[in-house]
Amino acid sequence: MQILIFKRRNFVLFGILFFFAFSPIKAITVEVFVPLCDGSQLLCGKGKAGDPRSLKENLYWGAAFGVETFLNKKLGFQVLNRKDGLLNSPILRELKLVRNPQSGEQKVFIVARAYAGDRIDDALKDFLKASSGKTNADLVVWDGSRPFDGSHSS
Repeated sequence: MQILIFKRRNFVLFGILFFFAFSPIKAITVEVFVPLCDGSQLLCGKGKAGDPRSLKENLYWGAAFGVETFLNKKLGFQVLNRKDGLLNSPILRELKLVRNPQSGEQKVFIVARAYAGDRIDDALKDFLKASSGKTNADLVVWDGSRPFDGSHSS
């Protein structure tokens, strides 16, 4: 079973995870593609928040409501693995988390990848490949702001 969700707000991701936590499936795997904010291409952040390679302060990854920061602060989520990408790789970091179930809930695994904002095309290609069935994930999430027609928003 594969479901596509095109959202960029983390609270939506958390709501989806909460929904799946109560589903009758034993465990859910979610694959999240996060191209980092690139302030030179989009009006997404100024200074370090718009640095397309800053894992620590980028608006979409390390800032207060960025994916890694947000999920690290949520109760019930545990980091299984944090792997930084190779020097010239479009993937800056892969984060694997698990949310262990409470009574009546299901286990949720999350694989989130931070893509360099200046390599958004690579993120989009990988997302489209995964969304076409080339993944074992039950849910594939695009957490970015670039429209799928290839244009840049402003």
